[in-house]
Amino acid sequence: MNLMLSFWLLIAAQKHPGQHSNFPQNWVGVWKGMLVWNNYKGSAKQKIPMSLEIRKGDSSENSWIIRYGSDGKDERRYSLRPADSLGKHWIIDEKNGILLDFFHESNTLTGAFSVQNATLVTKYSKLKKRLIFEVISKRSEPARISGAGTEESPEIKTYKITAIRSAELKKID
Repeated sequence: MNLMLSFWLLIAAQKHPGQHSNFPQNWVGVWKGMLVWNNYKGSAKQKIPMSLEIRKGDSSENSWIIRYGSDGKDERRYSLRPADSLGKHWIIDEKNGILLDFFHESNTLTGAFSVQNATLVTKYSKLKKRLIFEVISKRSEPARISGAGTEESPEIKTYKITAIRSAELKKID
């Protein structure tokens, strides 16, 4: 019970009522930086140039183009569109039948999805003239299950983190 109360207090403390971000209009532009890829397999960090291009499209659909590598040849041409009228729920359409649900709150766009045996939590946070991009990957199966399964000691599942990717992107356009 104390664990759940602590969780909800933490969530409430992170809310910033009254902060209107005008998403996605104030995110439009080209953002560039270096993606740092840390995995937990013992190999060295990888650093890869990354850019995110967000453009206002026709009606409510926006282009969301991610490029990796110094030549930008690894390009992902997605679109971003609202899934509700409140501007909280958004869809990133990968244009291949894959639709990813994202949620916008307090200038942060967050989504989570599972593919094969991994779950990825992705977060974009806008801080003035910077976008902070983070992806945390974990195995889908729990690493440990603990707790007694009671109200005093609920069952808790923990997961092995397999990789963390992050980039600080600066607006260039």
